[in-house]
Amino acid sequence: MSTDLTNRADVERRLWDEIEKHNTGMLGVTGGAAHHTQPMTAFVERKTNQIWFFTRTDTDLAREIAEGRSAMFVHQQKDFHACIGGQLTLQHDTDRINRYWNAIVAAWYPGGKDDPRLTMLCLDCDDANNAVFPGQVETCNGLDDDCNGIPDDSDLCPDSVDMASGGV
Repeated sequence: MSTDLTNRADVERRLWDEIEKHNTGMLGVTGGAAHHTQPMTAFVERKTNQIWFFTRTDTDLAREIAEGRSAMFVHQQKDFHACIGGQLTLQHDTDRINRYWNAIVAAWYPGGKDDPRLTMLCLDCDDANNAVFPGQVETCNGLDDDCNGIPDDSDLCPDSVDMASGGV
């Protein structure tokens, strides 16, 4: 599928379409100590630029974000790559649990919808760009093009961060 990358509406439409069609990606917090991403099933809410995920309150990810953390959702298919940043919060939302509950979710959460540890994560997307993905070359544009948590960290960028010296 060809998308006009100069048309923001087309880019956003394709992004949400791809996530809805292939709803699995890797979710993890950014900043601070090194983190592992987790495979997660995404439930898109286009009108609010939010992506919702099921989790349990006793997971490392749920404990780590507490009241909210910056996070990134990486979605990758054969011909589509996207890295979506935003604020990740833990929200026990029974309406959404009921709305998104399905047989696949039930297989991962055998305690069912009434499990007191079942909850939702909400990624409030503020950086949805399918030209940003792991392995992308930094283009000195103020964005984290390669999804490593550090914008413009290339020797080609005049104001890049020198990670070897621990600073600018």
